[in-house]
Amino acid sequence: MAGISVAPPLPPVLLPAGIEDLTERVTIDYQRDHLGASTLSDVHYGYLNGGEATNVAVKLIRIYPHQQREKYQRRFAREATIWSTLNHQNVHPLLGIINWNNYTQRPGLVSSLAQRIGLLAYVENMDMMNKHLILLGFAKGLEYLHNNNVVHGDVKPVSLESIFYDCDMANNSQGNILISNEGIPKICDFGLSRCVDIDSHHTFTRYRMTHAHTAPEILDILFRNDAENEEIDTLAINTKESDVYAFSITAAEILMGRGYRIGNALSDAWTQRVLSGYRPEVNSLAHLEILGNCWCHDPADRLKMRDVVRLLSALTI
Repeated sequence: MAGISVAPPLPPVLLPAGIEDLTERVTIDYQRDHLGASTLSDVHYGYLNGGEATNVAVKLIRIYPHQQREKYQRRFAREATIWSTLNHQNVHPLLGIINWNNYTQRPGLVSSLAQRIGLLAYVENMDMMNKHLILLGFAKGLEYLHNNNVVHGDVKPVSLESIFYDCDMANNSQGNILISNEGIPKICDFGLSRCVDIDSHHTFTRYRMTHAHTAPEILDILFRNDAENEEIDTLAINTKESDVYAFSITAAEILMGRGYRIGNALSDAWTQRVLSGYRPEVNSLAHLEILGNCWCHDPADRLKMRDVVRLLSALTI
């Protein structure tokens, strides 16, 4: 149609050898409800063809017309590259990628289908022993990432959008820790992850962060930045220490079986409470001692994940 400019499609992403291109083998079921959604992506049901059709999850990258298309290429390539290098029982595996085509209209990441239940809903009625085992598996997954110099950058048990709703919805939403069909916790979603030895620059926008799981040193920078969606420079970069803080908050939620939120967890009032030392309740004194050394205000005082795993493994429940 004359007078209308249509943006060209993203060209195929060049990725390292070993990442399987599943573009021609994956069919997305747009008739079913989304598995999840965020400001950066949408997760759909899909089918991986080849022999018997296999149910999969397909994370399609959201593409906004007003932003540079090269930015999507870099973000997609970074997530796919990092995720493809990971192989651990407590890390959700990447099966492959799909490139832009006339069917999907955007690139995507393909993974196996986990249980469609939120982590907090899954553990809500568990006894302390089983909650501890879920927590230990989660800790081992994060330890593995850190041992391989990967900072996750977005550890949380519930989806970002669910924090605006009631606790029941939040508990049932899927965050970045999935539960496999065998009941094993698996860390997923590496869209904000980085390799410590490679990435020297990263930016954040305030609306993409759940303050309940964000470390005080990052919240402090966000709080002092008046523009709601303004990008934050490298001073606000996520670190292994901020991952440890997010782990401790998530761990408390697992043990309590409910989310750590009072009101709007994206608000400045929430930020001020955290900066003043407010932390969640924990219904286990044995775990509280460990978590208290993970959510210290000063990042230098926080435990390393290898020490967290060692201490959790030694606990008698």
